[in-house]
Amino acid sequence: MNKKDSLTSSELVHLWMAYQEKTMVLRFLEHFIAVSESPPEIGRYKKVHTKINGFVGKMEDSKKLLNKLTKTAPFS
Repeated sequence: MNKKDSLTSSELVHLWMAYQEKTMVLRFLEHFIAVSESPPEIGRYKKVHTKINGFVGKMEDSKKLLNKLTKTAPFS
């Protein structure tokens, strides 16, 4: 991996914090979907859940690529 392809520690921290935030929001939305009694609310929660889940999926794909590129201890 050459110098321009590597991430700085600051960039890595921001990615990790964003991942934590998004996955936490997903858990909240899953709870709200499970306990909500209003179909319109459930629909809105599901729509937001789908959108955020797409972002998390992209982040997880990036994490796999980063593990391949660095060939060091895997990122959790």
